[in-house]
Amino acid sequence: LQRVPVAEGINACRKFIPDTTIIFANNNDDEIFEICKTIKMDSILKNTPIIIVLNKYDEEFVLSCFDAGIDDYILSPVKQSDVLIRIIWSLKKNQILRDLHKKDTLLEELNILDKQTGIYSKTAVPRVLANEINSANKYRYPICLMAISLNIQEKSHIDDVYLGDKIKKAVRNADVICNPERGIFYAILPKTDTKGIDTVFERISTSISSDFAVSTGACAAFNNVNPDTLENIVNNALKEAMQNFESKLIIKEYTVESENWLDKVSQNQNNYKFFKQVFSKKLQSVIIPVFEKTKNSLSLLYKDYAEINLQAGDSQCQFSICNTALNIEAMMKLTDTGLPKTVVDCFYTKDDIKTSNRASINLQEINEENLVKLLEILNAKFKEMLDS
Repeated sequence: LQRVPVAEGINACRKFIPDTTIIFANNNDDEIFEICKTIKMDSILKNTPIIIVLNKYDEEFVLSCFDAGIDDYILSPVKQSDVLIRIIWSLKKNQILRDLHKKDTLLEELNILDKQTGIYSKTAVPRVLANEINSANKYRYPICLMAISLNIQEKSHIDDVYLGDKIKKAVRNADVICNPERGIFYAILPKTDTKGIDTVFERISTSISSDFAVSTGACAAFNNVNPDTLENIVNNALKEAMQNFESKLIIKEYTVESENWLDKVSQNQNNYKFFKQVFSKKLQSVIIPVFEKTKNSLSLLYKDYAEINLQAGDSQCQFSICNTALNIEAMMKLTDTGLPKTVVDCFYTKDDIKTSNRASINLQEINEENLVKLLEILNAKFKEMLDS
């Protein structure tokens, strides 16, 4: 081993990009912290695990090292087995971080993650929220949703990058942050009750400058959670929290009665825009994913017999099974009406003879189970025409 100046050691790391960095800390001084911070702030080296070797244990110094970015420490005299175990773990951790970085880069390219904030973008919110809630329903653990915003008078003075960074630092690694619209963030907290909401709100409020007020609407739910219902409750709570220009947290209960919100809202004929938004969310989080999954399975089933097509727009989605050689087609189209019900049209063509039928389905009933049943009926009709 050879002692070299800090700058020279950092440059060597940049040149060779090590899988793990081991630092021998002969003296418990601030230079160790600066080395760690320099590595963690470097765009190339920031994901490199750091292990320090100490001559003696000093709790305050070790904690400060962890704050500076180290991943582990070893006490001298060093045992080979200790070094080997920690290096193996560091190598595995480094590979995991690199894999995550590649996935995040891909998500950014697909506009799923925002490149500036590293937070899920508006287009990804419906799927991300539905996925987290589906997991909570499946494994039966509580989940919290928080809608966070700066006071409406303050939004012009601060950008989403600043607020998003403060929120990310206030939550756990397992929590998920989304940006559904400018100035508003969702924090999805799995395995969390109302106490966890209070803790996160306190952390965010403390980290934000006293010049700004943070308004938050939140709801904790458990078992059979409906994404649209939960989101509606939280957004209403946020609006209530923003009525006064001060930091405020409003926590609402998730109740069975909340599931009837669509029926209650439908009594007001001025909610056309609202129902359009609900359908749009259903389209992205449920309809298109189910149609795509069915398209893939039927494409394998009808590899040599039929062509499976899927088309989606802002207000409708169309799914068809077609055999052009025999002039046979079965098509289903879901159309948004701006009302609580969605129109379901089915068209069947054989030998230039066309038949059709129309039905409707409540927005609340648009889920994977019901869509799969509709597609099974469509496929059965296509098979019937194909075999006759």
